[in-house]
This record gives sequence, structure tokens and C-alpha cells, in this order.
Amino acid sequence: MANPHPPDARPKIGDLLHDIGRDVRTIAGDELQLVRHELTTAVHKMLFDAVGTALGAVVALIGLGFLCTAAVAGLAPVLPALWLRLLIMAAVYVFLGGIAAMRFADKLKSDGPELGASVTGARRAVEAVEHGLEH
Repeated sequence: MANPHPPDARPKIGDLLHDIGRDVRTIAGDELQLVRHELTTAVHKMLFDAVGTALGAVVALIGLGFLCTAAVAGLAPVLPALWLRLLIMAAVYVFLGGIAAMRFADKLKSDGPELGASVTGARRAVEAVEHGLEH
């Protein structure tokens, strides 16, 4: 940006304060744009991961149904009662599903986006602009 003040003249205090205010507003706006971009990127990544996880879960559930059916049929020589074979398989899959759900829930909690520094920087920029406007 070119210097709006002639090189031989000393800028007035009012002009300097105006320039500083404009620069602070520009910096704050840039910080907010950066945070907006980072948030958008993080949300898109999380949505993409969630869709992939949901698709994988549907396919896994179909496979799990076939495995359960095969296990129930395979246990027929050992346990003649169909209801008992179904009950055993249901208990096994509820247990395994509960463990898997807890592990993935913990992973989702720990893998959240790291936006603390960006949000803090934007908050400081906004506070600086507000503080500058008050004085």
C-alpha cells in the first residue's frame, strides 16, 4: 500500500490514528476469514468422515447378519434348540457391539478439530478492535 502522506510532511495524529484503526480492522477481518475457513474445512472433513463411517457401518451390519445366521446354523448339531442358539448369538453381538460403540465414541471425542488457537486469535483481534473503537 502506498503511503498516503507526502514524504516531506509529517502526518497528523488524527491521520495516524485513522490509519491504525483501518489496519486493525483489516487484521481483525483477516483473522475472522481465517477462522471461518478453518471451521469450514474442519466441518467438511468431519462430515466426510461421518458419511464414510455410516456407509461402512451399514455394510458391516449386513455382513454381521450373515455371520450370525451362519453361526446359528452351525451350532445346530451342538444345541438343537433354535431359541437358545439365537439367544447366545444375540448376547455375543450385543456385547461386541457395545464395546465397539464405546471405543468409537471415545475416538470421536478425542479426534475433534483443533481450532483453539485460531478461535483465540480471532477473539483477541475482535476484542482489540472493540477496545480501539471505545477509545
